[in-house]
Amino acid sequence: TSYTDKEVVPTSTHTYSVGAFDASGNESERSDSVQAEIPYVPPAPENLQAGPPLTNQINLKWKASPSDGSVLTYLIYRDSSLIDSVSSTIDYVDQNVAFGKAYNYYVTARDGNGRTSEQSNTLRVHMPNGPPRFASLDVTAPTKPQGLVAIDMTTTEVTLQWDESSDDKGLSGYKVFVGTRNPFSLYQEYTFVISTSIKIPISNPEVTYVFAVVAVDNTENTSPYSNEVTITPTGEVVDETDTSATNDQTSTGALPHNIANSIELTVSNVSPKRATLSWKPPDEDANVEEYIVYRDGVEIVTQSDTEFKDKGLKPETTYTFSVVAIDDTGSFSYSSNEVNVTTIAQEEIIELGKPVNLRVTSSQINEVTFEWDDPNDGLGIAGYNVFQSTSDPFTTIKFVGKTKKTQFTVEGLTPDTTYRWNVVAFDAEENFSPFSDEISVKPIELGVIDQAKETPSSPTNDGSTTTDTIEDGGNASIGKPLRVTARKVQPTMVTLTWKA
Repeated sequence: TSYTDKEVVPTSTHTYSVGAFDASGNESERSDSVQAEIPYVPPAPENLQAGPPLTNQINLKWKASPSDGSVLTYLIYRDSSLIDSVSSTIDYVDQNVAFGKAYNYYVTARDGNGRTSEQSNTLRVHMPNGPPRFASLDVTAPTKPQGLVAIDMTTTEVTLQWDESSDDKGLSGYKVFVGTRNPFSLYQEYTFVISTSIKIPISNPEVTYVFAVVAVDNTENTSPYSNEVTITPTGEVVDETDTSATNDQTSTGALPHNIANSIELTVSNVSPKRATLSWKPPDEDANVEEYIVYRDGVEIVTQSDTEFKDKGLKPETTYTFSVVAIDDTGSFSYSSNEVNVTTIAQEEIIELGKPVNLRVTSSQINEVTFEWDDPNDGLGIAGYNVFQSTSDPFTTIKFVGKTKKTQFTVEGLTPDTTYRWNVVAFDAEENFSPFSDEISVKPIELGVIDQAKETPSSPTNDGSTTTDTIEDGGNASIGKPLRVTARKVQPTMVTLTWKA
């Protein structure tokens, strides 16, 4: 009295009914139908690939999971074992490899609800037998491009030109960067060229543009930024100032500094993958509306709060943070002090076991309390997410609460509605366990529907009970299957159960 449909796909909806038949081919009336909505899981990451393994490391990169933006973590597997996880990035460096060996990698995506995708393509990487015999390490950057100027301008394009850079191992070319004011934006790489001039179209004649150039050698070493060239909407070149000797964009952005004081930035709660940044408003009289937070010179968030928790870091890595304020006139503060943060080492990742033995301990007309056991013995557990769905009427699974205990009470329930719950464990770094097995109950009924006794046959007028019996070759009617239920609705399968 059960069946598993393994030909379903995520986010699809299917309607099932069941019919019984006897040895003579007599068929019963079809059961009442039941609907199963297949839950969403993130799509798998795509196009996992590796760079040439020329040293004692393997550089992996993949195409982000084409999801709805809910993916928080990518899990990296080597030879079918989880080795690490990363957030807010689509690359990973595996340094725990050896020459002369081959490794198989794949990646999965996990969202904030603990739902994990199928695995990406499997990539096999062969390490060389040893380092190149005559390898030489190039650590010298090219010289900074000099004399960046705008030699020709129209309302639709500008031509930039600069002096050639030099490099001891050979120059590859130049990266051209474009930023804006009003509205302000940091430099974004526009293109790569091998010449010392370029024509750039002007997409919005009402915006002030800022340009700079970086030289790149054959081993991807980059020079400091060139001097800036800033062009107003009228086509006027307003400055061609020399930039800092570093590639810190927060010091080269040519900001209108109308807020008098800078921001004092501090950092706390540094973990393998997180750090908390906090600061005070720069001026009591400044009507600050937003703050821009930079990590390693790149904008990562714009917000109104004076605290930001960066959850996209890697273990044992040094980052530089700074903050800029924007007031209600669009003016910017000077950059805050720069804070260097080195994340701590990642302890061995322990795959969290799913919560087990989910059970109802109290059931009232409008609320249910249930408990579960933690197979991890509390090791690394920071809390649990609780998810709920219903059948009769059917609703999809949704998040209903979070707790640090192995007990949860759901209130505001509707009588005579069948509710289903699952629990997911998570650790301090927001690694998630698989979903627990499902528990189902109606308010007032104490106990799980799966464990409920079957309803006896209907009594007859003389006090006995009726039983449908069919002899071989008979044509008596067959009772239709009862209580058809879709259980264990998963992204790739649905299991049905019913009473004969």
